Amino acid sequence: MRVRSLCGLLVVCVIADSLLWGILFLGNTGSVCAAAAVKDEREFKREMEKPGKAVICLTSSFSLRDTVYVKGQKSLEGNGYTISRFHREKSVFGGTFLMVSEAELHIHNTILAGEGEDDNVRKNVYGRILDIKKGKVILERGSILTGNINRRQNNDGGGAVLIRDGGMLEMKEGKISKNQNVYGGAGVHINRGGVFIMKGGEISENKSWGIGAVEGFDGRGGAISNKGK
Repeated sequence: MRVRSLCGLLVVCVIADSLLWGILFLGNTGSVCAAAAVKDEREFKREMEKPGKAVICLTSSFSLRDTVYVKGQKSLEGNGYTISRFHREKSVFGGTFLMVSEAELHIHNTILAGEGEDDNVRKNVYGRILDIKKGKVILERGSILTGNINRRQNNDGGGAVLIRDGGMLEMKEGKISKNQNVYGGAGVHINRGGVFIMKGGEISENKSWGIGAVEGFDGRGGAISNKGK
């Protein structure tokens, strides 16, 4: 059993015999927060794109074929499962996993995997794992962003996190590792007006390999590129 508090709202996720129940609670704000169990891309996209507050609990691993646009205030409880980039033979989803714009997302116990060990995937990636604009993402315990690799010289894709103007990433725990891109900040790329706060966790084995990543050329590193506040 896991007990989680989201914005003053108590949510309980219970897993037994492969069945998960979501329980509703009234918080001190008087609003209702739903705990929704999801098992595949269709259910995940539906719940994450609903307005309002909710906890999304994964009951299995699955692949994404399209970008998910997070709305409202969401807490993702992955229960150790993996959300990966869809690829099958020549068919590859190359875009961003999660777009967080004017929304807030907490990520717990979830692996977000770019599947970059596959050469065909590397040639077709143009998006990030997280793209944050005028929104906020908090990485909690067990959150892993890994393997999002771009190997196209003329493409600014790849890498784990892009923080745009008005966006914020707060890393409390978790790991950002083994991501690659061309233009620097394969772990975290912070544009002007973006904010990254690292309180804990690990950023390791990320690599930028294009001209924008040449040491001394423009100061961009493989782990973090900072043009923010």
